[in-house]
Amino acid sequence: MHGLTVKKVYFYALSFILLAIMLYSVGEIVWRLSEIIIQPPILDIESRKANMYFNWRIIAKNLVYLVVIAPVFWHHWHIAHNLE
Repeated sequence: MHGLTVKKVYFYALSFILLAIMLYSVGEIVWRLSEIIIQPPILDIESRKANMYFNWRIIAKNLVYLVVIAPVFWHHWHIAHNLE
């Protein structure tokens, strides 16, 4: 068994948390894209526009999260493996 140090636990724990956030963001993007492609039955055109705008805004927010978090995850994961 490899010796666990505080440094290893920190980098692996943070990598796991960042990975979970990335997976959540990808899931949210897929969910919102499915709502855009297969639109819910809304009769009011203004509600449909508002729903579409909201979905695109959520997709953009999650894409920004991925762009920011992916390099941070990769950096921490790389350091965690180099500590072995």
